[in-house]
Amino acid sequence: MPVATIPPDSKAGRPRVHAASLAAIVLALAAALVPLPPDLVERAYSHGLYGRLQPAVSSISGLSPIAVLDAAAAVLLVALIVAAVRRYRSSGLRTAASLMLKTSLVTAAVIYLWFLLFWGFNYRRLPLEQKLAYDPSRITREQGLQLGRTAVDRANTLVEDARALQRCLVDDIAGGPAADRVSAATVRFWRAAATDKGHR
Repeated sequence: MPVATIPPDSKAGRPRVHAASLAAIVLALAAALVPLPPDLVERAYSHGLYGRLQPAVSSISGLSPIAVLDAAAAVLLVALIVAAVRRYRSSGLRTAASLMLKTSLVTAAVIYLWFLLFWGFNYRRLPLEQKLAYDPSRITREQGLQLGRTAVDRANTLVEDARALQRCLVDDIAGGPAADRVSAATVRFWRAAATDKGHR
């Protein structure tokens, strides 16, 4: 004689889901409102966790032609709308609106925590002027203008040399006698790039 079994209660796991949702919202609020020491962010995140996560994330996201986070947000939004419509049809407008609000809060909290983990904490690093020998009293208006002109001139030089190198490579691929011009353009391009890097 077969033994009757009691079907599992679908509500048994709801307390855990509610607890996880509440924890995500609380963590997101704490991360947004509680200030973190910039030197701690610099040491533990920017030069620690972020340096380990970013290469792996970049190698994976580089396989996709679109931003992975944007795609995930779009999928979550569609899933949220579908769930709200189904709940509206089964339980009415008030229940659907309540579900939409709760799910939106949890989704926003998870996306925010994801952003902080994989990039956002970098905005809380030590300001650049605190890491460099920066003295604002040594900067004059004329020096700022000269720096801007120098940067524009070097950028234009790099662009012109890169275009010349591209034209030479196209000629060479087409069978033209461009080997010497390719070498000269390559030397000029990398010399300008090295000069620009040395002045940073």
